Amino acid sequence: MKHLLFRFFPLILLSACASTHVEPFKSASDVQNITPEESRVWLEADKYDMAMVNGGNTYDLQSANVYLQSVMDKVQPEFKGAIQVRIAKSPQLNAFALPNGVIYFNIGLLSRLENEAQLATVLAHESAHFTQKHGYKQRQNLKNTSAFGNFFSETLAMSSTYGYSRDLEREADQIAFRKIDKAGYDTSQAGEAFEILAEEAKAMGEEEPFFFSSHPKLAERIEDYQELNRNHKKGGLINKQRFDQFVGPLRLASLESDLSFDRQNVVIMVLTNEKRLANYPPEARYYLAEAYLRRGEKGDDQRAFAAYQTTLRAKPGFAPTYRSLGIYYLKKNEYGKAESYFSKYIQLAPNAADVDYVRNYVKLAKQGGAK
Repeated sequence: MKHLLFRFFPLILLSACASTHVEPFKSASDVQNITPEESRVWLEADKYDMAMVNGGNTYDLQSANVYLQSVMDKVQPEFKGAIQVRIAKSPQLNAFALPNGVIYFNIGLLSRLENEAQLATVLAHESAHFTQKHGYKQRQNLKNTSAFGNFFSETLAMSSTYGYSRDLEREADQIAFRKIDKAGYDTSQAGEAFEILAEEAKAMGEEEPFFFSSHPKLAERIEDYQELNRNHKKGGLINKQRFDQFVGPLRLASLESDLSFDRQNVVIMVLTNEKRLANYPPEARYYLAEAYLRRGEKGDDQRAFAAYQTTLRAKPGFAPTYRSLGIYYLKKNEYGKAESYFSKYIQLAPNAADVDYVRNYVKLAKQGGAK
């Protein structure tokens, strides 16, 4: 039912969003002069934001948060201090802006991007929804309808989670293009970002990733940026190395999140693509091995073992590999090998939360070997 609602709700929004004139923000100083009705909208967004943070749904890695905020401030310098970026723990390919200027960027989407120019494009697009008051416009257009019923959160409806009309999305794209161009980024990377996601959507057998389930179709988005780039000067900042420096740890967190949501097919699809795999730290193959074991198809056991061994060679100090190989050999009744790997895990991660469980595994391995 939830999936049906997710697909149905965008159609409601597209039909409901008639043109409403609302004066956009021009700078951070305008944010201090919102109307009483806008203040009520902001209060609702503040409550939603607080619930997200207090509920442990945000990723608290200071270096990454500071980095994303610095890119945001670079593309929207007039709104420095008025727009805040948060990293959400969700593996879904999604980003959205609340009407109060808080932008949520899921680690799932962040991990798929390749460089800072692509990141800047998404941030510029989402921040444009805020500066142009698209959420408030949406609220104005929907408040006299019964579109929500009892099924939907009005706060989410005022964000870009479920998408806007084609005209509002096109406006956000045009503003984003101008912003990243003025900030000195390579505008050709804007289209590249959407092409990466279109490739993933095709590989996963889905029409569109979640982020675009209610945005204009990916093909249209790519065409829009190609049109904007036509006859435009080439070159500009890409900043792949800087992007990888701060996003690398989040990529691993995204893989963990995928597995926690039983999205092992996503992990396999991403990490068996050599071009994608090159963007991940060497221990990423550990998560590929875990995904194979969870999928459990014919030959996955051998594939998992090969991925574990590759991880050991590439990252010998990565403790989880030893724990998993210990369990692997314990199940095969190869107790000597199991004990050896478990002991190595305890040596590398003596303060791990599961170290007592692993010590019990060591006892089981010793008992099995004594029989």
